[in-house]
Amino acid sequence: MKRHRDISGREERKRNDTFVRTLRVEYGARFAPKARETTSLGSLKQSLGLMHDAPSNDVLEKVTELRRRRLKLEQS
Repeated sequence: MKRHRDISGREERKRNDTFVRTLRVEYGARFAPKARETTSLGSLKQSLGLMHDAPSNDVLEKVTELRRRRLKLEQS
């Protein structure tokens, strides 16, 4: 995942009102494929069972984990 750091070196986080379509531009079209473009990052975090202050990296990890589980079930 791309990370942006400010001058002090602290990682900046995405705002919870950022739309999924914006995140797909940065992270790729496969970011949260089941979510609508107009879904906010905060709503996505909530639907994934993450805290509202969870970093975007946690969202990516959770989505990847769910995708792997789904593929494993399909192969069974």
